[in-house]
Amino acid sequence: MDTIFHRYLRAAPRKKAVAYYRSAVINPGAIANQRDSAREFAERYNIDIIHEETDEGVNGQSIGRPGLKNIFWDWILNDDVPPFDYVLIYDVSRWGRFQDSRPIELYEWLCGLRNKEVIYISTFSLSFLQ
Repeated sequence: MDTIFHRYLRAAPRKKAVAYYRSAVINPGAIANQRDSAREFAERYNIDIIHEETDEGVNGQSIGRPGLKNIFWDWILNDDVPPFDYVLIYDVSRWGRFQDSRPIELYEWLCGLRNKEVIYISTFSLSFLQ
């Protein structure tokens, strides 16, 4: 669908994002689906994905995931990286499957503190990009 809004987005300056993908099982299709969804979303909304991190085969209850650590320490909390606007993630469960929601709230808060908007692409609403 090519709406006036989509034409406006294509004409606007491109935004930048980093993306995080996680799958508890080693299944290349699971990560590929998340990556494909993120890339399609980015193309549709005029966003360049400048970096991607992946945790494949890592339990969602583990906070010691290398990709999760890298996305925060090397990108979100690092002043020495190229500027970016968004953190793309397929859905909220990709952060982890915690019994307590506080870790997820912390991740979102840290992103907001650094002026990075978290976009859950599977449940995206256009209000995020305004």
